[in-house]
Amino acid sequence: MGKIRIRHSYILRFKHLSSAMWRKATTTSLLEVICIIVLLSLRNHHKVHLTIERVISAAEKEKMLNYVNHYIDPDTIVYQFENSEGEWIDCVDMYRQPSLKSPLLKGHKIQSPPSEPKGEKSIIETSEQNEIWAVQNIKEICPKGSIPILRPTIEQFQRFETLKDVFKKIPNHLKESTRNEFTPPNLGSTDLHQYAHASQSVSNWGVEAVFNYWDGNEAYVERDDEFTLSQTWVVGGSGSGLQTLEAGWNVYRDLYNGSNKGRLFIYWTSDNYQNTGCYNLLCSGFVQTDNSVVIGGGFNEYSQAGGTQTTFKIRIQKSSITADWWLRYEGGGTNVWVGYWPRSLFNSSGLANQASVLDFGGEIIDANTTRHTHTDMGSGYWPSDGFGYSAYTRNILGIDTNFAWMNVNLTRRVTDANCYDLNLYHTTTSWGTYFYFGGPGYNINCQ
Repeated sequence: MGKIRIRHSYILRFKHLSSAMWRKATTTSLLEVICIIVLLSLRNHHKVHLTIERVISAAEKEKMLNYVNHYIDPDTIVYQFENSEGEWIDCVDMYRQPSLKSPLLKGHKIQSPPSEPKGEKSIIETSEQNEIWAVQNIKEICPKGSIPILRPTIEQFQRFETLKDVFKKIPNHLKESTRNEFTPPNLGSTDLHQYAHASQSVSNWGVEAVFNYWDGNEAYVERDDEFTLSQTWVVGGSGSGLQTLEAGWNVYRDLYNGSNKGRLFIYWTSDNYQNTGCYNLLCSGFVQTDNSVVIGGGFNEYSQAGGTQTTFKIRIQKSSITADWWLRYEGGGTNVWVGYWPRSLFNSSGLANQASVLDFGGEIIDANTTRHTHTDMGSGYWPSDGFGYSAYTRNILGIDTNFAWMNVNLTRRVTDANCYDLNLYHTTTSWGTYFYFGGPGYNINCQ
């Protein structure tokens, strides 16, 4: 094995006294901190993907194998290539993509992208000097008429107990009920899902925002079955009829077979995360039309603490003609309609006609049962650390039901500010409505 190089970003974190790693260092033994740094260096520079298997039975393993082997019909693959992580991308005939297998989409015809919302944006958006746009970690793109699909593997699926768990936002082995067997600590949230977000209840036809994004070098995730993410939610319905469209970036090793890279992701559900929906293109639902953007794919560069910030823009927008919900992505040299969630996936009580809530922010999973997790939200820095250190979401806008741009009036909401926090700003500057968010998790006030 070659020399292990400790990243400059780790040194910066110890120098920057209000940073997440320094707070971890004050509540964690020096040996533990050194182990974290070494493991992160190994994982990221040597692509160490640990083999993990949680499958509950041979029968369930067989279901997974069958799904992996048949989800993409080999006859529909027109080209294939590897990304820089060594993952295979299959270029699949757009008109024969797996999503179109769904009974809900029987006879569905590929739709055309929507037009731009009416009116002008209230803020002229500009980038900071130390910001650059995202570029995905691929050296080629799929031929026109095909779409890129990150090839699913059995190694990835077997990190979950059942095939159904692969598609869920809360896998079975992390059910809330398993957390009732211990006495909660005096400090810090004990919720499985924890948030720092900003939302507004308003009828709408979509959202748009710019996100800076990070990978596991900065956004530390303690366990493979935990995640950290930054996203937007477009929400309709309530209770068991809750329906969401979600997009952003995440670090989630179980979902990406041990990879610690930050990824572009999407998610949807039409029944409050019970039996419908999934991440990315792992199930039928989202219909992709673009040949260049890899949903679930990583990036060439990531934000660096004290350095350059990497960003992308996401828009979710309802078509005023077909009522499908479209996803638009803007990164380095790319500004495209990626695809859409068909209206037929939803009902009139949820997202079929409009959304009722727009939401933005961070979320983590805390799978520990004896103390709070060390998993970072955002970059792991507090919102007060500001540009160059904190995660942020800027130029937040909505689209009203008259199909026009609208300014938002968000309300800050956090699970526990001792663990993760959010500072919200409504301005007329080039960032418009924006916020910084994040935190290190476990610390003296969050145990």
